[in-house]
Order: sequence, then structure tokens, then C-alpha cells
Amino acid sequence: MQKFLTGLIFVLNILPTLSSRAVADELSPNQVKRLDAFKKVVAKHEFCEFAVASFPKGKFAKIEHFQPNTVTCIGSLKLGAGTLKERWGCAAFHIDLQTGQIRTVAGDYYPGYFPMAEGKPCESSFEEVVSKKANPTVGGTVSDLLLYGSAVATRTAAETYTQVIVFAKKSQLQSLTGSKSVYEEWFEKAGKKPEQSSKEKK
Repeated sequence: MQKFLTGLIFVLNILPTLSSRAVADELSPNQVKRLDAFKKVVAKHEFCEFAVASFPKGKFAKIEHFQPNTVTCIGSLKLGAGTLKERWGCAAFHIDLQTGQIRTVAGDYYPGYFPMAEGKPCESSFEEVVSKKANPTVGGTVSDLLLYGSAVATRTAAETYTQVIVFAKKSQLQSLTGSKSVYEEWFEKAGKKPEQSSKEKK
């Protein structure tokens, strides 16, 4: 019985997860195929607990050159392993799904910058990580990057990209009951367009 439950939990954890059916309808057929491939690859990266991909909208949705090869992840990351600078914690990072390489979310100018809650697991520090700046000098937060596809020009990005959950880790109870993970719930509650958020603040 225990083996059956363990297997069931594993299967449910890797089942394709879209934030909503509406989001799935926004993707082109080729983007859906790409998303399915993303899900299979990301599920193998056990340190990635939450992953989101940015798919271009409109006329760019059908152009292969503009399709993403990376996902933005929140997960447990160890940097500088075996050195005096070793540090570990829940962090935000990109995974290049063609090469398997982990990259900073801040761009090529800041190769060593990883927004991180040092020494803390993601289950207790997720919101701390997403509230950190995605780039040390300009732009917004990791939250903006996950929700809109960019932390610099969120309004433009929201009109340019469709943000789709690729993977969201669930607890055993959530898997057995079919309920949403804390990451999915956060994504749905926080996923408002920038102009909506600004109106609410007035």
C-alpha cells in the first residue's frame, strides 16, 4: 500500500499543470507542445520547486525563433560548493532547458547575483525570495518576473507574454487530495495586470 501511495504521489506531482484552462487556450499548438516538453525536463530538476515560462503572444506566438528555452525557477540552490563562499538557500534562478545550465535572473551583467533567502527552505521563505529585487540596480522584483515575464517593464511585458506554470511542487497531502500547491495559489492571487494593481492603490 505504501509503495502504491508513493507512486501515486510521484505521478500526480509530474502531471502537466496550467494555471488555468484560459491560459492553455492562449498558447499556439506548437507552444503547447513546447510546454509539455518543458514539464518533462523540469520535473527532473528536483531542486526546482516552482517554475514559470514566458510564451510570446500575438504574431510572435507562431515564430520558432521567439520561443523560450528557459524557465524561471524558485528552488533550493547551493552556490560555491566546496569553497569558502559556499552558501545555500531558497533562490530565484533561470534554467536553460537546452543545456541544463543554471543562470542568474539578473542578466549577463550580474552573473553571480541570485536573489536568495540564505539557509532557509522554500516552504518557509518563498514570499521572502519573490519580494527581492530581480536585478540589483534596476527594475522590480522576482515576483514581477514570475507574473509578467520581466521585472523592468511589467506593463509592456504583461501585454507581450503569457505566463504559464510549468511545475509546482505539492506536499503529499496536496497530491493525494488533488488540491493546489501554495505556489499555484500564490500565482493565481498575485497574477493581476500592472494597471489593475495601480488602480487599486489609488
